[in-house]
Amino acid sequence: MYDLSSVDLQPNTFNPDAKSAISGMSPTARKVVASLLCIVGVQVWLIFGHGLWGSTLQVKAMGVALIIAALPPVWRPMAWLLDRLRRPTNRQRWMIAVAVGVISFCFLLLMARLQDRRMIPRMHDEFSYLLQARMLSHFRLWMGALPLPEFFDSFHIFVTPVYASKYPPGTALALVPALWLGLPAAISCLIAASLVVAMLYRVTTELVDGVGGLLAALLLLSLNWFRAASLMIMPQAIFLAVVLVMVWAYLRWRNRFGWGWVVMIGAAAGWMAILRPLEAICWTIPIGIAMALDLRGRLPRQWIAAAAMLLAGAAPFLLLQLIANIGVTGHWYKTPWVEYARCDIPYEGLGFHEVDPARRPESKLPQKQMYYDLVNVPAQLAHTPDRIWSNFLNVRDVTLANSTLPNPILLMFLPISLLAWTGRRWVLMVPLLLFLSCFTLYYFFFDWYCLAVAPAMVVGVVVGIDVLRQSWPGRRWLEVVLIGVLLAACVASLPQAVRERADEPMQLINQESINATLSQQVSPPAIVLFRFDQGANLDAEPVYNTDTLNPDDEPIIRVHDLGPKNEELFRYYAGKGPDRGVYVYDRKHEALDFIGHVSELTRTIGQ
Repeated sequence: MYDLSSVDLQPNTFNPDAKSAISGMSPTARKVVASLLCIVGVQVWLIFGHGLWGSTLQVKAMGVALIIAALPPVWRPMAWLLDRLRRPTNRQRWMIAVAVGVISFCFLLLMARLQDRRMIPRMHDEFSYLLQARMLSHFRLWMGALPLPEFFDSFHIFVTPVYASKYPPGTALALVPALWLGLPAAISCLIAASLVVAMLYRVTTELVDGVGGLLAALLLLSLNWFRAASLMIMPQAIFLAVVLVMVWAYLRWRNRFGWGWVVMIGAAAGWMAILRPLEAICWTIPIGIAMALDLRGRLPRQWIAAAAMLLAGAAPFLLLQLIANIGVTGHWYKTPWVEYARCDIPYEGLGFHEVDPARRPESKLPQKQMYYDLVNVPAQLAHTPDRIWSNFLNVRDVTLANSTLPNPILLMFLPISLLAWTGRRWVLMVPLLLFLSCFTLYYFFFDWYCLAVAPAMVVGVVVGIDVLRQSWPGRRWLEVVLIGVLLAACVASLPQAVRERADEPMQLINQESINATLSQQVSPPAIVLFRFDQGANLDAEPVYNTDTLNPDDEPIIRVHDLGPKNEELFRYYAGKGPDRGVYVYDRKHEALDFIGHVSELTRTIGQ
């Protein structure tokens, strides 16, 4: 029934260049080399993965999968099925990619619903991106300074001399269509995440085979931080979508040398630059080198034409950043991010610098001062040249593995994938090395940063399995066992399996409770004074007004409780609407109290 005699054990033939190094080795040599790299892989797992096996459930699931997949009645039909999936036609590849994207969208949305995750901002950064998207939806990148800036001051935004976000405008650009349609901004990130999975399947199928493409898609969906990012108003999902579109455009260009693909590559690079600039460098450099290698021997005018078209594609995005620089900072060469860091995170940026105790955030907001002391300063103090290696071996390596793989044990497949870094596969792998090098110079290394190289890690695992398949072509059960163990690790990593809210890693539920309280107990038009003390959650800052361009137009205006200075606020809003109610929200005790209308409070102050 399952005829394995016709199995094609050669590397993928969709792209003639996509041949692994072992294809030119003798059977004995390839087995020896593969065995040695497997030993290296175990060492990589022990050193950089700290020998972690994952959760207890994952270990049990992988053990059961290994035993079951090794049974002949199981692996024989599975090997036959894998062979049928390995060589889809071009039309079938696109059909499968579309199906993968649609299924991913439904899966990510279902996972969010099962965990009661809503499309609302929670983290400081999300509010800043949403505010910027609101402005950009009205064709603005900044607004004039707010009349009472200290009441509206918050993380990652400017309230003076302009009202604006500190971030590059690339993320807001992707959120605008959703706002125009009256949809939650997070829907753009969900669509982008679905596109990422579909494009990862398509790219991996091009460079490996159809089985590798499906495994790569599954591995990506198994990552809790990827699922979390799919509903977070953050740039990670959008960035990955643009990255994979750029890689795909490059693969098409090198097959046909069509100049339209060059413009697309330039546009993708430009958009990446205003999404996540540092990670953009990690991806554009390998693509640039690969294009230069492909242009070897071409006429000078072809080099010039390629450079001009790359620049033409990137120019609109770079121009948008240039406009933001001038409008927010007053200098074309200084980004809002750099200016914000100078003002409220006194630090010199990339590199290793001593912390100057005399330098403090310019903002007088107590939560900004506390955040600087409790989060920024310790991270800066730990970021010294003598701690580079210890930081990587003790913290950053595990962070990278846990954020980009469902189980650290899969690190074992990365060394053996080195045998297949040919045929331009390396354009997906080199960014991982550049990422680690670049972020060595940055004092923060958050889990969600690592998503930028998740495709490199995932494809590395897939290619490693493919190399093992080619090294032992007579052991068909080996591939089935490896894939079975990988599938078990993926399924056992889902939050429903481990019974925890793994897709809400930061547990920022305060925002939802605050929103519920305001919607139930506050009658617009109103002002809510948020009172902060040391017992409040620093990560769940509620003072953002993102539903309108001007905070004065909000039905419920959110401001800080500044004690005696509140009388300035009351007088200002009494002139705009004396019937506006005033409430005080105690963030420590999560209690809301009505204290009167601005007209009443103004008269009381006058008496």
